[in-house]
Amino acid sequence: MALKIWREGVCAVVFVSFSFAVGCGDERHFTPHDGAGAGGSSANAGTSGKGGNAGHAGTGDVSGGRGGSSGATTESGGTKGVGGSGATDAGGSAGESGSGAQSGEAGDGGAPADPACGNGTLDGDDVCDDGNTKAGDGCSATCQVEAGWDCDAQVRGSSSCTCSDGYKSDGKTCIDKDECGSDGGNNCSTNADCANTTGSFTCTCKKGYMGNGTTCSACGCGAYSCSSTACKTSCSADTDCATNYFCSGSTCKIGAVQISISSTHACITLADGTVRCWGQNSNRQLGTSSSGDATTPQLVQSLSTAKLVSAGAGQTAALLANGSVVFWGNRATGYDYTANMTVFPSSPSVTPTAITPLPTCVDLVVSDNDYGASCALVNDGSLRCWGETTTDNGQTNFWLEPTNVNISGVTGISSGQSFQCVALAAGGARCWGYGTEGELGASANFAAAPGVTTGVSGNISKIRSGGYFTCVLLTSGTVECWGDGSNHVLGQNTIDGLGTTNPQVVNDLSSVKDLSAGHANVCALDTSGGIKCWGDDNYGQLGDGNQNEGSGEPVSVKGLAGPASSVAVGFYSACAVLQNGSVQCWGVPVGNQSGTPSLTPATVW
Repeated sequence: MALKIWREGVCAVVFVSFSFAVGCGDERHFTPHDGAGAGGSSANAGTSGKGGNAGHAGTGDVSGGRGGSSGATTESGGTKGVGGSGATDAGGSAGESGSGAQSGEAGDGGAPADPACGNGTLDGDDVCDDGNTKAGDGCSATCQVEAGWDCDAQVRGSSSCTCSDGYKSDGKTCIDKDECGSDGGNNCSTNADCANTTGSFTCTCKKGYMGNGTTCSACGCGAYSCSSTACKTSCSADTDCATNYFCSGSTCKIGAVQISISSTHACITLADGTVRCWGQNSNRQLGTSSSGDATTPQLVQSLSTAKLVSAGAGQTAALLANGSVVFWGNRATGYDYTANMTVFPSSPSVTPTAITPLPTCVDLVVSDNDYGASCALVNDGSLRCWGETTTDNGQTNFWLEPTNVNISGVTGISSGQSFQCVALAAGGARCWGYGTEGELGASANFAAAPGVTTGVSGNISKIRSGGYFTCVLLTSGTVECWGDGSNHVLGQNTIDGLGTTNPQVVNDLSSVKDLSAGHANVCALDTSGGIKCWGDDNYGQLGDGNQNEGSGEPVSVKGLAGPASSVAVGFYSACAVLQNGSVQCWGVPVGNQSGTPSLTPATVW
């Protein structure tokens, strides 16, 4: 009979009737936990037991399995445990040595984990790790920071990515921000030019200023240009001058942008919003502090925001940047029907005075006569006129204040000696006033309201009226004229003093971009900056180097100092604004009919 007695790790069997003993192998087991492998077991019969096998490798951050315990005698402990592979660089702990008289070997430490992009932890070559391998969210599929993004470098937890300075989110990724445009955010000086770059921008001081771009100070030497460090003190070319200035001699001058000529004087609008006039000043139409005439352009007082100027016989008017209209000189105040004459104030206006009431205007014309008829084009396509007008029975009427003309869709306005014409968005032109020479484009001699001008062969770009005729520039770049045909002014080789209501195509003209009509001649500016004129030439106003009865064929103006940007024709002379802002004129000096004509362009500004 045998009795078994159990103890932890040892068992013994006692035979009541026998005298030998058998040792038992270790039957202890370790339950796996937290990724640890369990100790193995082994039972070898014999005088002494052998330890169990190694536990399995652990996973995670914990140890590998323990080694098995030894047998009851001196046999070696169990084989060593295998360390678990850890998620961090440390790996699992080593397996524990087996117990017993002869210890088993200690287990090795677990191997470090392979670096894994997208696991939310910075491993290996990771610069960022946002917990995924998706591109376009700041951290690439290889855990590198993408262009336009900033990602924090935290060790624990996923990286967080946001758009870098100079970039913005479009809802999917980061794109360049336009700090110089709609996105804003630049710190350039108001006197600097801003240029957008990828992820940033640059600031460069404008001509006439110097500094680092965020701070730009005026050079301190007038209109001369400057580098980033110094200011020039003289000019030898237009490039030495600030923007909107040109070199005249060794001095930089502000450039002109527009010009108007009447029978008595001329005025130029400058790039800085000021106006200068010269010629006769008997009615203070020059707007200067002096009452005397002037042979060179003189500054108009108290005017700094002019957009364009229109010169009449005894008065001048200017359209300002805000759409309002001012005048100076001798503006008529009424009409004496008994004496059949226009009434003027005892003292003309010396400084610019507002004309009211007027809505916001975009164009302006003043008649070159003593009657003072003027019209302004409103920004909604309507028209307001004031001064002397014509009634339906051909009699004179007078509007002191701007009065609405019954017409809409106006795109351009012009005024002749005793009539007005407009171009319409719907096509064609309409005229009213006196029309004994066919200038109204109709057989009627008088029209109190705008009539219909027929025969224009295309859409009108600009409309310009002279003494007793009108010309239109079509969008095709060609020119057509009607009205008084004397002096070859219709651009035909024949002189028709009877006039015509049928628009005549001017010969040998194409690619025209600007047009101006004077009392008896016309000039056209082409897209290359050249000018051709036709009509009367008694005062050398054709500018071709001759002085004769005129030409029905357009002739080229000779001797311009450079390409022109606009042209204007008066009673006895013509002028051009050149692309650099200077002004040249030909014919008799403005306001001096008895002066010696200049048969080719001469610089006046």
